[in-house]
Amino acid sequence: MCAGILGCGGDSADDDEPKKSDCGYGDTYEQDFGSTAALLVLEIHCKPVLMGSGWLVRKDKGVFFTAYHVVEPLDVVPVGKIRIFFNGRVYDGMRIDRAETQDIAAVAIINPFDAGIFPDPVPLATDTIMMGNRVALVGIHLHPPGLGAKNFGRYGPTVFRPLSVFSEYYGIRFGDPKQQMEFSFDSLPGYVMTSNKQVAIRGLAAPDSPNELVRLRYRKNRYGEVDLDDNHNTRLAGLSGGPVFISLYPQGLLVLGAVTAEPMPRLEYGPKGELKNSEEFLSWITIVYDIAVITAVSHPEVRALYRRIMNVP
Repeated sequence: MCAGILGCGGDSADDDEPKKSDCGYGDTYEQDFGSTAALLVLEIHCKPVLMGSGWLVRKDKGVFFTAYHVVEPLDVVPVGKIRIFFNGRVYDGMRIDRAETQDIAAVAIINPFDAGIFPDPVPLATDTIMMGNRVALVGIHLHPPGLGAKNFGRYGPTVFRPLSVFSEYYGIRFGDPKQQMEFSFDSLPGYVMTSNKQVAIRGLAAPDSPNELVRLRYRKNRYGEVDLDDNHNTRLAGLSGGPVFISLYPQGLLVLGAVTAEPMPRLEYGPKGELKNSEEFLSWITIVYDIAVITAVSHPEVRALYRRIMNVP
């Protein structure tokens, strides 16, 4: 393990010799495309128990931003470990810093890595979230079987790219292959419909919490609310911590925020008519997952965190 809070500083790893984690897993998985987004998995006793997303912010030190609530359980379960799945390779990580009240934390790679193979990070936006912003939510999370065929957008480049982390890397297989869950890289277009949303987040921000800081976060914090172009057909859980991209002129592609939460799904109903049985009733209802709540990276606390990570005043 490397010394120093910011990991190994881009030391080259020996790629010729296969490696194993302390749980016996390998250090690679199959991914045939590149991205600045990563999958973060919290393991307890070598079992994956919680998943989230993140994105690269400093490549020479292997630092990623994610949602604080994704890694917060390690504050109370010290035996847990963070695995970072990034562009076909698997790294060990640790939380090194966080924003005081915002749902953003920094995680760094702590074993040797080759920063030369990492993509350049996407800059953070300095503008606040605005109603009407066109954005794309990006991250990696579990999908039920067959979802990809339903998930291509009507209006924009909704992307669904399955990864073999669940079934191949962890070896978690369902008895019925038709029920097999798997991770997917998603890029989901949408627009900001609210820029000043007050949201309760379990363990982080709530009006009735016995913890004064949790109550303060609820009173103080406001979030953007994104309406996706399409029904995602499954929960957005696992996308938490993933980057929210925006393209602005003349700056180009920027990170506007991070995925924080999803409200309860809503129901859409079919045309009125006589429903003869329960099967017809269920087919008449569509569960819609098309709203996400995001944290702005322009918030002063997040900007301060970024400056600390980059070692700039």
